[in-house]
Amino acid sequence: MRGKFLSLIGIIILSVQCSNDNITSKGNSAPENDDSILGEEFEAMDISQSQCKVSSEGGMSVVEVANYDWWCISEVEAQIGDDDAITIYNTKSQNPLKYIEGSWFRLELIEEGKRQLRIIINKNETALARRLYVSISAGVASGEIVVDQQSANIKDLATDVEGVFHYLSSEGGACESRLISNDMWSIIQVEEQIGDGDVQVHNPSEMLSSAIIEGSWFKVEVPKSNCAMLNISIGESYQIVVRKLTITMAVGEDNVTITVVQEPDYVVSDNGEPKVRNSRHDVVSKGGEYTSELLNYRSWRIQSVAGQLDNGELVEMYRYDGLHNVTFVVGSWYKVEIPKEHGNMLLFDITENSTSQQRKVVVCMKVAGEEYSLEAVQEPAYL
Repeated sequence: MRGKFLSLIGIIILSVQCSNDNITSKGNSAPENDDSILGEEFEAMDISQSQCKVSSEGGMSVVEVANYDWWCISEVEAQIGDDDAITIYNTKSQNPLKYIEGSWFRLELIEEGKRQLRIIINKNETALARRLYVSISAGVASGEIVVDQQSANIKDLATDVEGVFHYLSSEGGACESRLISNDMWSIIQVEEQIGDGDVQVHNPSEMLSSAIIEGSWFKVEVPKSNCAMLNISIGESYQIVVRKLTITMAVGEDNVTITVVQEPDYVVSDNGEPKVRNSRHDVVSKGGEYTSELLNYRSWRIQSVAGQLDNGELVEMYRYDGLHNVTFVVGSWYKVEIPKEHGNMLLFDITENSTSQQRKVVVCMKVAGEEYSLEAVQEPAYL
């Protein structure tokens, strides 16, 4: 391993293998294959570049040992990022070694008047720094060369995302997207759309540092513990239309779009005739808000709304073909609405009646292929 000297037996074998080379040190010399060198005190190796810095673009460095004419590579270790797993290239059985090559580097021993080590580093296209430990030796003398290569600049990396599209059932659930090439991102905005309704735009709060956006049926979050993840939670849908989120993420100078689609709710909890709580409301002349609830089905649809007077006169009529999901209707003295959060609810909002006539709002709802009527009857003003 790095930093260890050759064992006694290894040195003897190495001396025999390299018998054609001379080992010389300033003020010291030793004859070929003379094991007496094991008892000599050799100088520390004077390495021209014991620390080599390489940019992400890669490059080449040449290293010399000033006080030894002969030396060889004894071991090479390669490390990527902070990973504890280090790849070891043991060269003892390969001496005299001419070159050693890894997936992102090449080491060459060359003889150009003086023995040199040429270090060639390939371009780094990842977000992880890389490091080489090159151990060299001459007899019992040893040294180490450390080569550090920078990671690629995040803005220069091709953005790669795992999970750019998610499709969920009406029951909702959790899903996640993961940034692969880079190490962090942030939320720019979330666009919410229900059916063919208007798109609602949600921008991140500065107080939350662009880490979370939450709506009535969804939550989008970049967890502090892992800024390369995007966690998405979708609530259960009781609506008979598709719900959609379009999430725009910033990665350096690039933008990435994540899409989440939730299918409509067609599930019923009980077959047969619809059961409704408060199918009729008696409204006081001052008006107010009233609620009807579908008990055994999860959602319904507005088919028509009619405004009538007590003498049978039809004031207004709104009819819908069923091709579009109508969630609210505003009449001359009322508003009826299916709230986004509860597709099995119908809200009546009745204004004050200042006339001497009774007023009625009749809403025809469709559920499970059948029509069902709800009404709100408002008493006249007592003048």
